[in-house]
Amino acid sequence: MLSDSSSIDFYEILALARTASAVDVKAAYHRALITHHPDKNTSKPSTVHIATIKKAYEYDVQLQQKIANISSRPAQVISLEDFEEDPVDDTAWTYPCRCGAVYRITESDMEIGSHIIGCSGCSELVWVGFELATED
Repeated sequence: MLSDSSSIDFYEILALARTASAVDVKAAYHRALITHHPDKNTSKPSTVHIATIKKAYEYDVQLQQKIANISSRPAQVISLEDFEEDPVDDTAWTYPCRCGAVYRITESDMEIGSHIIGCSGCSELVWVGFELATED
């Protein structure tokens, strides 16, 4: 295992492009765990340790959080009224993105006052306009 984590290309370990979506990163993480796990891969010893794979996944999660905090400037403002109810989940609403995927906001997002929502297919962010209902 490499001891100097600054020289490790975590995306190479996960066999991903740096632009991979969070869903792709998670799938690659699980795939790498199975591929390199000593109990699963008995034919030849792995050159990558499980701890390194876990670091690679955590690195991407932390990087995405930093990017979201730095560049959370939304592309546009969309009213919640323009969203459609999610046909599967009655506590969520969706709005189409120009990439073909959707923005999805849930009741729990709104309860915590989260207005910035990311597209499920690309890195675009929108600001969803809504007011929290108050009980009188």
